Amino acid sequence: MRNQYFYHEDARYLKMTETCIQKAVDEGKITKDEAAIIEQYLSEKDAAGICASRHWKIGNHLVLLRDQVTEPYNTCQTADILAGFVRIKSARRNPRSQERALIEKGLLDPETLPKLTQNSINDKQRILKAFSLWLCESGLNPNLDARKLQKMKPVTPTAITVQKEDLLTPAELDAFFAECRNERDRALFHLMWEGGVRCSDIGNM
Repeated sequence: MRNQYFYHEDARYLKMTETCIQKAVDEGKITKDEAAIIEQYLSEKDAAGICASRHWKIGNHLVLLRDQVTEPYNTCQTADILAGFVRIKSARRNPRSQERALIEKGLLDPETLPKLTQNSINDKQRILKAFSLWLCESGLNPNLDARKLQKMKPVTPTAITVQKEDLLTPAELDAFFAECRNERDRALFHLMWEGGVRCSDIGNM
């Protein structure tokens, strides 16, 4: 059984995707036609066996990537997709809820948000490439040239996402474990540290 504090149930991921797409339509970020196309794409990906969390990620990314492409998915030109693909490299992380509130109040400049990591860029570029090629294959956008889109090359992901200076020092580790209030917590944190185990894996034990 999955731990509810670390994972959502499949139905919730699907509902989150539906809400995300509808909100984008309501706010004028995508058209109703685009929403229908994204939902059709997700249905085909579901049939191919993607999990619910990936369903959510692809749907959410396609809504956000519309800012990079700038023109509707069903009428844009090949040049729009290519330009959007390149823009992803300089894009910034999507603001979190608290950051979004500060931005709306003019208390935070969106340009100060961190830029995407190399792995995030790779994921977004792969999603855009696969989606745009599907648009060609499905005949939903006759303006796109599949040969040119096929040549798009996502950035190489990196296996090293943590630098040496990001790691805790022995003194910091000792101080951390000294704050554990019982043997159970101390054992769990030792397991995470020694085994490189994620919080979600511990919560699922």
